[in-house]
Amino acid sequence: MEPDVWLDAATQIFYSMGLGFGGLIAFASYNPVKNNCKRDVLKMSLANLLTSLYTAFVIFCVLGYMGRKNFNSCIEKDMSLILKVAPKLYKNMEEINGNITLEE
Repeated sequence: MEPDVWLDAATQIFYSMGLGFGGLIAFASYNPVKNNCKRDVLKMSLANLLTSLYTAFVIFCVLGYMGRKNFNSCIEKDMSLILKVAPKLYKNMEEINGNITLEE
């Protein structure tokens, strides 16, 4: 893989965990003096990892489903592709269930 991909992945981790934005520092000021910070870091990192994996799984399942239906629309290299795909997915779900009522 190209180094740019790994750099973008590392940047995403900092954004998703909120490191260096002050929120974690403010919450940490309320911790007791004898708090187990290592345990908290491991829990937070694990929760971030599981959330990211779940999100990636859902997004790529949706893109795979839409790719089989309309290949040309999935070739675009636009980061907002999921925002274009989601309304179509919900519309297809509505046709199947009839219970979901979302407007495009």
